[in-house]
Amino acid sequence: LTEQARAMDKRIGERMEQLEQLLRQGAFAAVMSGSGSSLFGLFRDAGTAFLVAEGFREKDVAAYSHAL
Repeated sequence: LTEQARAMDKRIGERMEQLEQLLRQGAFAAVMSGSGSSLFGLFRDAGTAFLVAEGFREKDVAAYSHAL
């Protein structure tokens, strides 16, 4: 594999782990964009969503939460 392909493979692995983390932490759905540049999780409870987003921010991952 080329260096670029190895880097892409690593990023996809990281995104898959983050998707699994969203589900483990209470999201009823977690999706990755087509290019893998963004993820989102849907939560029934706003408080849980805010806590999960904060956990991602503590790991230097940009995370936003919004309640409807």
